[in-house]
Amino acid sequence: MRFTLLLALACSAFAQQSAPPAIVSGVCQTILDNKQIDSRPCGLNIGNEGFVPSGQAVRINHVSAYCIGPIDRNLRMVRLDTQLTNAYTDMHNTFVRMRRNEVRSPGLHAEYQGSQLVEAYAGGGLRIRATVTAELGAIAPPITCEIRFQGVTVNHISGGASMIP
Repeated sequence: MRFTLLLALACSAFAQQSAPPAIVSGVCQTILDNKQIDSRPCGLNIGNEGFVPSGQAVRINHVSAYCIGPIDRNLRMVRLDTQLTNAYTDMHNTFVRMRRNEVRSPGLHAEYQGSQLVEAYAGGGLRIRATVTAELGAIAPPITCEIRFQGVTVNHISGGASMIP
């Protein structure tokens, strides 16, 4: 009887660990009108109101960003902010390298684009955020950015920051 119970528990634990990962994608949108910095939570295709579901974690594999704004304001930084736990010191910042192009039609404006492979984690019950900073300048038109990311869910061992790939 004891052997049967142990075997059932072992099979259950193995089944939970070998669950196929779910594909995760997210979108964050920021607007810098009369300010230098904007930080917004990202919407996820899993979870409620942008939160990673409890008991799961997300491994982000790719981040891309596109921003557009007036020619006289330089974009300084675009980053994706994640945490694996609630600890303040656990913040991970993924900076996205952006390329600037001047566009003359229709109207003079600047476009910024960036894309890169990453390995960042977000823990269950936490939100993924995007932060953008720019120089001050004309408040209209504002700088608008859309940051997108893709990844997969991973099994999370409760009680620590260990991950099972």
